[in-house]
Amino acid sequence: MGGKLMMCRKEVIFTPGQLVGAIRAHGLPITLEAAGSGVETCISSVFQVARKSRRILQVAQVMGNGLVIND
Repeated sequence: MGGKLMMCRKEVIFTPGQLVGAIRAHGLPITLEAAGSGVETCISSVFQVARKSRRILQVAQVMGNGLVIND
């Protein structure tokens, strides 16, 4: 079975630097969830990265559980 390997709810992100790396590795669109909160956002263009990532990182910091990528 060939094809793209899919990540499923893997916790990977705690800092803005890790978020940039995850977006580069995953590509767009990407759906991020503040782990344990149920709050998520979908980033579908480079123009949304700064605004949406700032907001979801704030929520993740409050929760203390980091972000997960939902595929």
